[in-house]
Amino acid sequence: MAIDAQRDGWPEQVLTGRYTFGTRRRDYFAALPGEALSELIGTDTGPGRDQLHVRVDGHSVMVVMRDRGGAWAPAPAGPKVCGIERPGPLLSLVRRPRVMAGWQSWFAPRVSDVLDNRLGTIVGTLHTTGGVVRPARTVIAGPTGRVAGHMTQPVLSWACQLPQLFVGFRMLRFTFTVDGRRVAHLRHSSRRWMKEFRADVSRSGGLLDPRLILACGVEQLARFSSY
Repeated sequence: MAIDAQRDGWPEQVLTGRYTFGTRRRDYFAALPGEALSELIGTDTGPGRDQLHVRVDGHSVMVVMRDRGGAWAPAPAGPKVCGIERPGPLLSLVRRPRVMAGWQSWFAPRVSDVLDNRLGTIVGTLHTTGGVVRPARTVIAGPTGRVAGHMTQPVLSWACQLPQLFVGFRMLRFTFTVDGRRVAHLRHSSRRWMKEFRADVSRSGGLLDPRLILACGVEQLARFSSY
């Protein structure tokens, strides 16, 4: 996988270093007035709502959105990460319909294609299970459908999810592996009333597309965004 081909439009740290996902509650979306953003995406961006930002060295460079209403058409509705300096979707998760219904759907994988909006191409697919009744696990496939790696949630992290809601345990963690080798991680490191998650892709070394690592983070953490 050629990192050089991806550098245009992506912060270097997101490709090869460290960055964070963090919530922020305020009236403005980066430098854009809340009123202008509300008109643009058709939703309330006023006080009391959380934004989930992607930050590099403490500076917000992207924002994560659930985008249930398809505010960024023609980009498909669903979780996505958007640019701030140049507003617009960069990476979107395109959820495939589930083929199972009822209780069986609890155990069936949630399948999402990862769309690079700048290139207009699918760069991989996430097959995710668990998260509620068992630890989360994602099989990460490349653009050809071949398995590229895995993301797993340690059992202790999963077990502490409910207590975390009440006492602020910092235990939400995910590990990324390629052929059994640990190449990246995502760890909860927030203060009690703010949520922050640190991503480290510095050891991926071209083994796993960093856009797919980012997409896994978006899939797991978009729920912390109000938009």
